Amino acid sequence: MHLSGEIVSSVSSVFERDPAKKKEAEDLIEYIERFNELFSRGQYESAAVYAANCPRGILRNEDTIEKFRAVGRIKGKILPLLMYCEALVSTCLSIKQPLPANLTAEAIKCALAEKRLDLVMHWITLNKLVLSEEAGDAIYKYAEVDKHNRSQCLALAQIAYTESGVHKKAVLCLCKQGQLFGALDYLHYYKRFATEDYIFLLKHCPSVELIRLLTQEWKGKPAMLPLGETLVSLIHTEHRPYCIRFLEDIAKEGRDVLEQMIIKDETCTVEAWKEIAEMCLHVRREKLSKLLISILAAQEGVVEIPIDDDEGARLMDHVFL
Repeated sequence: MHLSGEIVSSVSSVFERDPAKKKEAEDLIEYIERFNELFSRGQYESAAVYAANCPRGILRNEDTIEKFRAVGRIKGKILPLLMYCEALVSTCLSIKQPLPANLTAEAIKCALAEKRLDLVMHWITLNKLVLSEEAGDAIYKYAEVDKHNRSQCLALAQIAYTESGVHKKAVLCLCKQGQLFGALDYLHYYKRFATEDYIFLLKHCPSVELIRLLTQEWKGKPAMLPLGETLVSLIHTEHRPYCIRFLEDIAKEGRDVLEQMIIKDETCTVEAWKEIAEMCLHVRREKLSKLLISILAAQEGVVEIPIDDDEGARLMDHVFL
């Protein structure tokens, strides 16, 4: 890939209509040709610095990234692409302009591919990068590769997601770090989450405690999710054990506690609670299933309907008059 073709042609066409800027065009073309000369000689470090400092940023782009990427590895030397990425970030300080999101994501992915989390940490602390969801995803995935530095990766990914407005993934990073109270504060602060965003959190970081926090009041504020609907959305997935354990934990606090939670959940239909009770029975939690049935039976305006089990247990259904 030779940059003196399309770019030189582009530079010429831009300035040929303005004779006063002809000299500038000639200087830019000379600069590009000098870069190509350094590159062709294998002087990649010099070429990287030269390209990153190019006037008008004409060599600070994805085409140049691909040119360095194509070189591949050179035994015993730093990856040429990483040289260019480092030069890009370094020059942000001198030109006083943040690195665009697309180049930032490429630089971060390159550094992580070379196991240089230290570079990514340094770059982000400079506050000279335009972070994006793509950058956050790269760091988040790297947390599974570098388990020793998992917490640092999740913290960095959270920064990227927050700055790029991908708040549900930022909260997920907090949950993955075990900072559930911090996650709840974050959720209440932004107040922009749809039901599917909360379910996203539960499916990607399932825990009994997170179910409890999302379905109960928090610091005097109403629950973010209705209890029954939340359980129904998870009860038929691999996260079923968390639902069962959650209900069992509530039941241990007393029948009245579970009953009040069911009564206050005005959005969940009796059919949905029937579904939950049936699943409890299916996984051999007969005691829990019968408790749910008896709580529903005790409510005003309920008649019996059969539950689908071998013993012919009964579940109740509301009659809306």
